[in-house]
Amino acid sequence: MKKILIASIVGGLILFAWSAISWMMSPVHFNTFHYTPAQDSILAAMKNAGLETGAYMIPAVDNTNLSAFDPEYKKKCEEVMNKTIGKPAATFFYISSTPPMGISPVLMGLLYSFLAVLCACMLLSLAYQSDASFLMRWWMVMLIAIIYILTGPMMGHNWMYEPWHYTKGFIIDGLVGWGLTGLWLAKYLKKS
Repeated sequence: MKKILIASIVGGLILFAWSAISWMMSPVHFNTFHYTPAQDSILAAMKNAGLETGAYMIPAVDNTNLSAFDPEYKKKCEEVMNKTIGKPAATFFYISSTPPMGISPVLMGLLYSFLAVLCACMLLSLAYQSDASFLMRWWMVMLIAIIYILTGPMMGHNWMYEPWHYTKGFIIDGLVGWGLTGLWLAKYLKKS
């Protein structure tokens, strides 16, 4: 257990460090979000519309009072979907009052990275107890990255039409972050 804990702490730091480098110092995410000179008027319109902090997709059917599966709601969703074809649409996150960037997101990022790597270590523990090669142990970690990419960024790209300029940085982060973390785990977690 001590070995898995050490591997998770160091691996979590590697994964977190890559994420910080990727977002703050490398060009990977330069174009993740686009700029619009209309941002002030768009934000004013959102504020004047009385939006609450949340995720929105427009056009959409009103789901504020939906409590269970409703066939009428599904029918209205299909109608809106059909009417939307070839017309503008948007998916966005709205924050009614942006909080200051404090230490909390950094600490939570470290915690999430640690927990993700701990899960990877638990899965990898079977491989390091066998005679799996360095490459096989590394590949097992990369499979976690591939699962993340396919069920996260690629699902958003597919179902929510998230644009490629938004999606590709998260794919790069998954491959590089888990690739580097995998190198550490594959070296450290081996049969004694």
